[in-house]
Amino acid sequence: MYIKDMGVFEFDKGKILPPRIKDKRHFNIMNEINKEVLILQTEIG
Repeated sequence: MYIKDMGVFEFDKGKILPPRIKDKRHFNIMNEINKEVLILQTEIG
């Protein structure tokens, strides 16, 4: 998945995988999205 101005992220089973570009910005984005996915899964669940 490409996020504008952020870069490419890969998903597996509904979660973003650790980024290939290992910097704080990408890790923060990964964590934020994965947290939101977990919240949505819990609400649907």
